[in-house]
Amino acid sequence: MVECWLPYGKTEVHVSVPMKNLLDLPVIQADVSRDPEKLLLESIQTPVECLRLRDMATKGKMVAVSLEGDLPSSHAGFVVERVLRELFEAQIPPEDIALIISPGTAGSIRTNLWDQLKPFGDFKIRILEHTWRNENMKEIGRTTAGTSILLNRDFVEADIRVVISEVKPDLLTGYSGFNSVVFPGLSSLSSIASSMRNTLNRKQKPTSPQVEPLSQESKEVSQLLKLDFAISIVSDPAGRPVRAFSGNPEASQRMALSVAEHTFGVPMSRQADIAMVSSGGYPYDRTLSRASIAVCNLAHFCQPEGQIFMIAECSEGLGDPMFYSYMRQHRDLKSMEKGLAEQWSLGGELALRLRAAIEGRKLTLISVLPDYLVRSLGFKTGRTANDALSSAASDFTGTTKVVVAPDGSSILPISEA
Repeated sequence: MVECWLPYGKTEVHVSVPMKNLLDLPVIQADVSRDPEKLLLESIQTPVECLRLRDMATKGKMVAVSLEGDLPSSHAGFVVERVLRELFEAQIPPEDIALIISPGTAGSIRTNLWDQLKPFGDFKIRILEHTWRNENMKEIGRTTAGTSILLNRDFVEADIRVVISEVKPDLLTGYSGFNSVVFPGLSSLSSIASSMRNTLNRKQKPTSPQVEPLSQESKEVSQLLKLDFAISIVSDPAGRPVRAFSGNPEASQRMALSVAEHTFGVPMSRQADIAMVSSGGYPYDRTLSRASIAVCNLAHFCQPEGQIFMIAECSEGLGDPMFYSYMRQHRDLKSMEKGLAEQWSLGGELALRLRAAIEGRKLTLISVLPDYLVRSLGFKTGRTANDALSSAASDFTGTTKVVVAPDGSSILPISEA
């Protein structure tokens, strides 16, 4: 037996797989920094193709700093503090600084981020939480696809704009980064919906991060709205820094992407009969809608008639109510596509992608959600990962193959075929 441990909320669960049946155990090999604070500080103080932030900022200028609020950066507080110190050294008064928390492409902010940001209340800066239904918006122009872009007014009207982001695989933009923090992160629901309707190719099943419906317009938005300074961090799935690049947004993102592709790209061999997929623990599995991204990432590596076991605690419930509504009411892709064409929502988009990913496959969910809710979506439930796998063991033969993926939300699968 091969003993596998899978992230589940803030802990782990265990599953045993017969050696002869284990096809793959894709693990992200991240070279985590031994001194992350030194790494981050050196990055901020020696920017790429850009002035240092303290030399760029001058008294009398308004500064907006946007921080991605969805991904699990373990050093978000430290980075914000160092950015603020740079600004204070430039004699920017606290009242002229706004820290804006962006929901990135997830549409929501992890709850434990606020614990890292509590100390900054004493700095007297403004700390704002952006939502896609925020009314404090300003139009900055239109993309080549015709999308009218509305963004957070405090960010748009600032004299200096700074973005702090993690660079990781992302279902909607290919990779997260400063572009996704701004759009869709700091945008309006109407702009995002228009972009999705304009750019999503519904003929191609959206089952992998290589499908990037928002990627091009996200880049265009950053060109429409000049950004001054970006901190692009590559970290492991737990949010521990690997590398960091600061300065010119395009240059720092390009360098971070090179590291991210090497870090998160995991070769996958032939398709398995059974896929045991963990979303990666908290915050990736805090809700069912957020956790579903892992299945969308990896479903292609399960046989068309295979079984997927989704291991996600879902401690904060179902998540986006539209996700539950679409999964419960629409049992086929055409019906979902029609609904999204009429009124787009992130929850509906995730539901469409999950429905496409599991089409023809059986999905079993291991979570804390009540069985009746899960079954109303057409999924099976399991008490534990081991019990769920054991229930499928009767179908095992010498040729039955199993993939066990501990970090499904962060893996960028690369086919070896």
